[in-house]
Amino acid sequence: MKGRLMNGNVLFFVLLCIIIVTGTSHSAVDKVNMGVFGAQVHDIAAYDNSGTSEILIAIDSIQGIYKWNSGSSQWDSVAYPLIVGKGQQIEANLNSGYEDDIYAIIDTSSGSGVYVSDSGGGSGSWSSIVTAISNPSVLVGHSSGIYVGTRDGDIYRNTSGYADSFSLIYSAGSGIEITSVAVYDAYTLFVMGMSGGSLVQFDDVDLSTSPPTTTDLTPYLPSSSASGSSFEAHLVGVDPGDVNTLFIAGSSVNPQVYRSDDRGGTWASSWDFESSGSDNFPGGYPQYIKFDNNRVFTGASVLEKSVSWATTWSHSPNLSSTVGTSTVMTHPNDGALEVDPVDSTILYLGTDWGLGQMNHATGTGWTAGSEIGNNDGMEGVILNDMDFYEYSPTSKELWVAAKSGIGRALHFDPTDPTSTASPSDWIFPIYPLDDGAPFHVVRLDPTDPATVFAGNNGGAVYKTTNGTSTSPTWSNVFRTENHPSVFGSTRPDHCTITSIAFVPSSCSRIYMAAYNWETGTDGGVYYSDDGGGSWTLDKKSGGTDFSGIPVNTLWVTDNEVWAGVGSDTSSETGLRWRLSICSTNGFWKPSTGTNLDNEMVTSIDGSTISGTLTVYIATHGGVYRGDRPSGSS
Repeated sequence: MKGRLMNGNVLFFVLLCIIIVTGTSHSAVDKVNMGVFGAQVHDIAAYDNSGTSEILIAIDSIQGIYKWNSGSSQWDSVAYPLIVGKGQQIEANLNSGYEDDIYAIIDTSSGSGVYVSDSGGGSGSWSSIVTAISNPSVLVGHSSGIYVGTRDGDIYRNTSGYADSFSLIYSAGSGIEITSVAVYDAYTLFVMGMSGGSLVQFDDVDLSTSPPTTTDLTPYLPSSSASGSSFEAHLVGVDPGDVNTLFIAGSSVNPQVYRSDDRGGTWASSWDFESSGSDNFPGGYPQYIKFDNNRVFTGASVLEKSVSWATTWSHSPNLSSTVGTSTVMTHPNDGALEVDPVDSTILYLGTDWGLGQMNHATGTGWTAGSEIGNNDGMEGVILNDMDFYEYSPTSKELWVAAKSGIGRALHFDPTDPTSTASPSDWIFPIYPLDDGAPFHVVRLDPTDPATVFAGNNGGAVYKTTNGTSTSPTWSNVFRTENHPSVFGSTRPDHCTITSIAFVPSSCSRIYMAAYNWETGTDGGVYYSDDGGGSWTLDKKSGGTDFSGIPVNTLWVTDNEVWAGVGSDTSSETGLRWRLSICSTNGFWKPSTGTNLDNEMVTSIDGSTISGTLTVYIATHGGVYRGDRPSGSS
């Protein structure tokens, strides 16, 4: 017997609640820790504590700040529950005498704020800063002080301790969000700001004058990338040893990096993802620019300076960690990096599981590392989906899909919370064919628990037929990048597999839906009649292909298929409906006569009782209920 615990694309946190459904009765809702650890790491801070490196991270979890506890070999939540919110950025005060001051931007239910600990980030030591700064967006630690940029176009600085006030030192103007601040010294900084998604402010700021003197660098920006595509940047970094050497970076569609040797007057070198050879940038979407000695790091890549700046980038290797008797390969993502303050050859990197450590030394290159403590104690795994197969009310085959990979519970008993309470109760994380993209959906064959499908936000669907083993093997059965006419010519690999659904019993058909999160205007529905071996693009009513429509969710029964569509940028909204569940007839767009028809549909579920069908539909505008009485069409 097969069941579904979770539907759609809502993110669920492990540390919150899980509704456990049994085959014959419903138990109470319990808060449980599922024993899978990790998180999406937004930022990393490290400081030298008398020769010992202290490491703190800001993560995408309501327990937003964690600190590595080397004594117990686990991660400790240090700001929660005093502060309930997601960690966005974290920095140590590098000003002499204030090394124990740790600052963080945390998103709470009342908005973003800047918080501080005066005890090295220790538990119970966090509070709001004395001077309230609204809408903080950027946090920079430097020997000249702590800098905070805001979404209101301002930059503040504190040059002393945590109890002292921040002073306004720069204003870009209303409507401009500060996206990057690069500090060279107490008098020199470089600032980038955006408005409406475009770079509108790039200033060289001299704080030695009153008011500060600004030099506008936007007229000197490159007109196009190395491959000739559109220029895009939102980050700036300055070489701490040479104020004339600047790097800028940006773009998700075509990640790109530029270098200037004359303080932004000209840009001597450029690299991007679409270029080949020495002009290629192999890293992902740049979210940091870090310097150390003869190296600059951005987007999980490194450029060596040595005598002069090198021309090619090297990509960091994967990491290898031992979990029980299993070896897990994890992958650096491009969200965060920090250089160890005691040994500069040691690097800390955000990974698809949590936080990894590896080495990079000038002249010798990368040495692959492993996850720090296997992220034990880091309760920030984001569950996107669950599915299970029931052997009995106390024995189920449970799978989860998460930002940190997919996982299988070894002995899931919904009446016993301890059956999934520790890492040894899981095979987690699993990355099919070493694919580190976040996984969005997992589905078990309702007739065979060994057959499992998983889809990620890299446009890939994977299948295993030995999913009940401790070492499942996988095959790639679908890739959106092979279907650019449906998923768009602009990065068709930037697609989320939003739904995989089996027709319960009428026929052996599998439906699958996806959309392009880069464009927001492309997507479609496919079906397979041979167990995922081949896929057919579904049709609209009238015979045209069901393509170019962002599909967020599917609900499949033995009688019909419902698709929920829409995005912030697409004109396609509402529902699509398919009655011919096992044939080649297509979808049509029903009219409900409500605002639902013009809203983005994110999730659908329903049931049939005594012949009456009841459907619940979640949209960005609310939740709708539809009823079709028994005997009605």
